[in-house]
Amino acid sequence: MVALSLRVEAVMGNVYRDERLGRRFHDLLSKDRVDRIRLPRRDAAKNRLRVTSQRGTDVLIDVPRGTTLKHGDVLHLGEDEILTVEWLPEETMVVTLSPHEDWREGVETAARIGYMLGIKHFPLFPKGNEIVIPIEGSKEDLSKVLSSFGGVSLKVEKRILDVEPEILGYEHTH
Repeated sequence: MVALSLRVEAVMGNVYRDERLGRRFHDLLSKDRVDRIRLPRRDAAKNRLRVTSQRGTDVLIDVPRGTTLKHGDVLHLGEDEILTVEWLPEETMVVTLSPHEDWREGVETAARIGYMLGIKHFPLFPKGNEIVIPIEGSKEDLSKVLSSFGGVSLKVEKRILDVEPEILGYEHTH
């Protein structure tokens, strides 16, 4: 049974990026007063969405076009409650670049991988010496393509792909 309805028209901040909200979040978490909306990454860029929170609140999200809901965003903050966004972990292929004696080899490998993934319209998320790719098709096909590059190791794992909105929002068609 759905508890109550809430309309959200703006993001109030993020518990991981705003120290004040982070403290408030942890305080309310210790009192079991945190409610969450769990979203797949692909739904986070939708500006209109109707979802049910973990505690049963019916939530209508109607944020300005171009807004991407990020992991940890605060949608509602009351006197004794907080509603946040939680991205669901998704299966990813993690490409780890091996250290190279000549840094130019590492840059060349990363650029070639990025170019190849871009041609195939794969989203990619660079994180330090890793390139994280959401698996949206065949693991075997992706692994076959990536294993052709020397100096990389591959592993499959579930991750929350927390990225900046400008990376998520870019699309084009041919």
